Amino acid sequence: MPMRLRTKKGFSILELIVTVSIIIITMFTVVASFWRSQQKAIGSAALANLDHIRTAQTLFHAENQTFTNNEAALSAYVPFVKSTDPAPEWSYAITAADGASFVAVATRVNNRPFAGFTITLSVDSTLAGSTTSPQTSSIVYRRNGGGLVDSYPPP
Repeated sequence: MPMRLRTKKGFSILELIVTVSIIIITMFTVVASFWRSQQKAIGSAALANLDHIRTAQTLFHAENQTFTNNEAALSAYVPFVKSTDPAPEWSYAITAADGASFVAVATRVNNRPFAGFTITLSVDSTLAGSTTSPQTSSIVYRRNGGGLVDSYPPP
């Protein structure tokens, strides 16, 4: 009687471990990329609102020869978004306004990633970022055709 060769069925434990490890590493990479994209979108919303505030201030100044810290008056020119979300990501304030200048500030609210991070916009469209969080170390902003383009959060 001839001997029958045994054929191997299934995968070895080593093959399974390698496959699962590759899947886990890919999953972590995708989740990290998604989180970073989400945080950039949240930062972009703050910069867009600051850009709307700058535009409203410019229009207000053209008509009244002064800047204002009255957000209701500015909303008549360019309605910038003040979140109606019960848990907003940013709070906005116009901290200084007079005949020659204004300063608008967006602050990341507590209980959020990068809490305490602030973006300051001045009359000449100068942006400055600062933080009390050790998570953020450097902030980069660029201008694009007069608008604001961010690199938030930092790499």
